[in-house]
Amino acid sequence: MPPPPPPGPPVPATRLGAALSSAFHSLFPASNAIDGDLSSLCATSNEQQAWASVRVPPGTAVGAVGVYNRDDIEEYIRWLGAFDVWVGSSFGDLAVRCGEWSGETTSAGPYVIDCGGAVGEYVTVRQLGAARYLTIAELVPHEYAGPLLPPRPPPPPPSSCASLTYGKVDLALVSARVGQSVWCYHMDDTRADWVEQFGRCESFYMIRLDTGKEVVKFCFTDGAGECRADAQWTAC
Repeated sequence: MPPPPPPGPPVPATRLGAALSSAFHSLFPASNAIDGDLSSLCATSNEQQAWASVRVPPGTAVGAVGVYNRDDIEEYIRWLGAFDVWVGSSFGDLAVRCGEWSGETTSAGPYVIDCGGAVGEYVTVRQLGAARYLTIAELVPHEYAGPLLPPRPPPPPPSSCASLTYGKVDLALVSARVGQSVWCYHMDDTRADWVEQFGRCESFYMIRLDTGKEVVKFCFTDGAGECRADAQWTAC
């Protein structure tokens, strides 16, 4: 019997409303977090544990939650910083903790936390640590469609970087470690850029390549471009 097909791309949940822990200015309302425009921002006052929260249909099983950061000045991009994501029963409710992002935020992201099917009507991102502004472009919960990755085999030894023909890939889930980059390579060993990076969390990258592009391998790199180990991946 053939294996079941892998899950398709995550489906964004319908967003019915939004709220903030505080309001910085009328130009940056909570509704900007659900308007689909990555150039508009919502913003709280400078405070500890600032939060933004969106409402989804009752009974939604929440999967991956994408936090889309602002994308302008580096200092402001870093304001997002460490945060956690919750599912609850009202705006700002911290009932079920999905996980946290503990590293720096140096890009627009999205930064992705998996809620693993937690059921609720409200999804909240809350900053951790020192007081600062929460200024994000979008907060996008997705409907849960099962585990993002199959059980992972033991990691390959650091020296292993054999070329494995993965063939034509449209969407791939690539496991990675915090602080590592993931690149894909063509048959001639030249690096290939992906069209869209859906998200990153502590255990995976989700990358869309040009449809039909032949890929030889995915590699972890140490920032200097040297391949450290083949990545485990699953095509979708």
